[in-house]
Amino acid sequence: KVCGIVKFTRDRSSDLGGGAVPTRVVLEQFPQLRELQREFHGGDRRWSDLLPTATHQGKTSDTETVNTETVKSYLRSLCQYYEQWWNRYRLTETISARQATFTFEQTVQIEEASEETPGKKESDPWELLQGIIHYAKSEHVLLVGSPGTGKSTTLLRLCVVLAEQELKSTRPRIPVLVKLKGYQEPLPGAEDSSGMLTLIKEALEPELSLTISEIKTLLFNEEEKRLFLLLDGLNEIPADIVHSKLTDFRAKCDRAKIPLVCTTRSSGDSLGIQRRLNLQTLSNPEIKRFLRECMPGQEEQVLKLLNKDNRELGKTPFVLWMLYDVSKNSEPLPESLGEAFQGFIRSYTNYKIHQEGISVSPEDLEYWNLLLKYLASEMLRSPDPHNPGLTISETTARGILLQIPKHRSD
Repeated sequence: KVCGIVKFTRDRSSDLGGGAVPTRVVLEQFPQLRELQREFHGGDRRWSDLLPTATHQGKTSDTETVNTETVKSYLRSLCQYYEQWWNRYRLTETISARQATFTFEQTVQIEEASEETPGKKESDPWELLQGIIHYAKSEHVLLVGSPGTGKSTTLLRLCVVLAEQELKSTRPRIPVLVKLKGYQEPLPGAEDSSGMLTLIKEALEPELSLTISEIKTLLFNEEEKRLFLLLDGLNEIPADIVHSKLTDFRAKCDRAKIPLVCTTRSSGDSLGIQRRLNLQTLSNPEIKRFLRECMPGQEEQVLKLLNKDNRELGKTPFVLWMLYDVSKNSEPLPESLGEAFQGFIRSYTNYKIHQEGISVSPEDLEYWNLLLKYLASEMLRSPDPHNPGLTISETTARGILLQIPKHRSD
């Protein structure tokens, strides 16, 4: 096919060819040739001048994949969309309304392990976003934390901070927040062999509508690379997929010096990232600040409840927001975190059913609550206050649920 094109378009009257069919037309119709042309003849202005003018929104020059004004428009849309981050991962209306005026001040403990220096090295705590931005300037960063500590919320806030910073730049980078729970393993022979470029493409849309080939250029082309990737939920992808698909993608980002900021749980895969930032549980002064500002008059009751269970679980933003929500919907406060979880599940379930118009019978709700109650009680049996059983494998969960007497045929 390519030989036919070359034969058909050669014309000795021009050292670039194109007597029968203009070379520009050939490059427009065969993107694989255009990419080869970019790679091997990028220094020859005769060739770069032949690059087809962009046909989709945002491309106004022959050599730029996406122009600066379009990038800034994308950045402004990020700021507008994620500025009210509390509405993006909304738990309930009650919590969302209060999160608009209160943000936890969290810290990270910096940890680095390498083959040359085995073992863990830790520094003094850093302010959360400051620590991530500092280290992501020159290396990949892995943000690690237990469920409920605020990893996803952190990436939302980081995305806004980066967008605001880049709006001041003459050649801004493009932060992209990618939710890895939407990852799908690519088919054999797919243009996107890792599956990551497809997720990036979806995350950029609709503000930036780019092809897989163009995303490759923005990632790996020395003259155009400008993406800053925020990958949320590395633990959402099976370990075998991480090792077979994502490790190669990370290696390519290494070579291109593209920064990655990934989140995962404590037991999740590290993707070989050496710089680990451990998201710390809330300090006692920070917990007291929350209670003073958000739950005045109930400080003593809540502290007694948290101390009674004596678990790190009670020092997470999620649990404190859960107690806040429960306190607005019931009197008095529950006597244990287990009861608080039950009350919150009822509140959250009712909110989701109403918000999304889910059709569910009272019998189903009662049965689901029974299953969740039993599973939660088994998970919280852990005697270790530093390991409150917040994570559980599917196999273990199935085994626990099978212990419940069958009251239903399904």
